[in-house]
Amino acid sequence: MTATRTTTGPFFRENILGIEGVVHLYSGAEGPALHAHRDAALRYLDDKSDGARGRQHGEIELAECRAQIARLLNGSADSVALLGNASDALHRLAGSIEYEPGSNVVTSDLEFPSGVQSLLTLRDRGVEVRFARSKHGDLEVADFEKVIDEKTRLVLSSHTSYVSGVRIDAQALRAVANGVGAAFILDATQSLGVLPVHAEEADAIVSSSYKWLLAPHGIGVVHLTRPEAFNGPVSAVGWRSVDNVFAPDRLERFHLRSDARQLELGFPSFPGVYLMNESLRLLQSVDALALEEHVRGLTTQLVDALRATGADLLTPADPMRRGTNVSVVCEDGEAVAERMLERGVRVWGGDGRLRFSIHGFLSSDDIDTAVTAYRNSL
Repeated sequence: MTATRTTTGPFFRENILGIEGVVHLYSGAEGPALHAHRDAALRYLDDKSDGARGRQHGEIELAECRAQIARLLNGSADSVALLGNASDALHRLAGSIEYEPGSNVVTSDLEFPSGVQSLLTLRDRGVEVRFARSKHGDLEVADFEKVIDEKTRLVLSSHTSYVSGVRIDAQALRAVANGVGAAFILDATQSLGVLPVHAEEADAIVSSSYKWLLAPHGIGVVHLTRPEAFNGPVSAVGWRSVDNVFAPDRLERFHLRSDARQLELGFPSFPGVYLMNESLRLLQSVDALALEEHVRGLTTQLVDALRATGADLLTPADPMRRGTNVSVVCEDGEAVAERMLERGVRVWGGDGRLRFSIHGFLSSDDIDTAVTAYRNSL
């Protein structure tokens, strides 16, 4: 193998739970847990039993979680909402835009099903759903421009594709969307936690918690950068989304919060919040540029090595146009993934492909091991 090997990292490997004896290239589907999560879970349980004082501790954890997410995105804590999952967040945001008969919304054929389905529900409101079409896993802003017009009200795109790993120029796509008066939602589920994502790249950013953020299930992260873009129909209201749950006119009307918390109906997943705080502290304990350099180097090493095997890659060759998911065409991907796991390498397989997901805790030796296991599992 002649691929260039990285000289940085790995990062926070000793903090990861359950990867001893296995090369975990599975973060695009499920990130591993942390050793620190055990103590955090116990701390939550202690607070859960401590009445009003315990609730106060939970609110402190929640405020810290918002602040940490904001720092990760170079955004504002007031713009952060924590919902039950990213699918819920996408559905709520897509539904909170004013549409007229003949309006359209745009996404791509590489978008995760939850995003597509949140848009398909808009057909009942007379909204057309359009798709930018990829070419063998590749997708550019120009492909979106072909289907965006003056009647486009919303553009939705993943920052990094779960299918091929192609990375969209989010800032450029936002400019195209806003240029015709459309809102732009960026799904950062396959980037946030391993690659830089900035609040100003979209009008709203959504992410799952349990992948690259190394956090548990039960949290859908939202950063509402431009709330005025989502001031259409109110689809749901709860006691946490209003200014004062005990307002004297509460039997007559409701007064939504002015910030992102208007999206939160009730309590968040406090167990998830406690654990996620540990994950966010860990991710922000390392230099973001060094982490990016490390994972980009590993990704290049993997791409070069897979090409040397003759694999048909869906992932772009240009390092600046891909994230850290690397996908190859593999008709029996699920079976190949099972055989690779028997050889100590965990990857995701299915949907006619095999996907390798590279996080900061991996090393160059791990990539060598993965490629060997891939060759021996075909």
